Amino acid sequence: MEFKDVYLAGRRLQGLVRRTPLEYSPFFSEVCGGEVYLKLENLQLTGA
Repeated sequence: MEFKDVYLAGRRLQGLVRRTPLEYSPFFSEVCGGEVYLKLENLQLTGA
C-alpha cells in the first residue's frame, strides 16, 4: 500500500464520515499514569 492509496481512500470517504472529537479521561489517565484521551467514534453516523 502506498501513500496515494491512503490519500485516495480518504478522498472517497469525505462527506461520509465525521471527524469525531477526543475527550480527556481523568479516570483512565490516573489508572495508566499518563494522559489518556478517548476518541468518540460513537458520534459517527453509524453509531460505531
